Amino acid sequence: MDRKLDNSIFILPRELNIAVVESLKKDLLKYIEKNHSIDLDGSMVEQVDASGIQLVLSAQKSCVAAAKSFTVTNVSNEFRRVFEVTGILDILEE
Repeated sequence: MDRKLDNSIFILPRELNIAVVESLKKDLLKYIEKNHSIDLDGSMVEQVDASGIQLVLSAQKSCVAAAKSFTVTNVSNEFRRVFEVTGILDILEE
């Protein structure tokens, strides 16, 4: 897959949609469990649907519940556009 997991950054795939969310969720939960500071890199994202939005919000909620820091960095234009249109970008930047 397009994504990469390392100790500091979780790189989101090119497509953040229903086709990949289930397997991505498993990897993301492992990443959240193993790291204290959660950084999602959105630079590769070219397509986002409602399930992708839900995944990012769920990750943020899991981090808040576990008292872990959560950031989304290097967002692509499409990622920014979708999250701005839905009003969610403000929530992620809190």
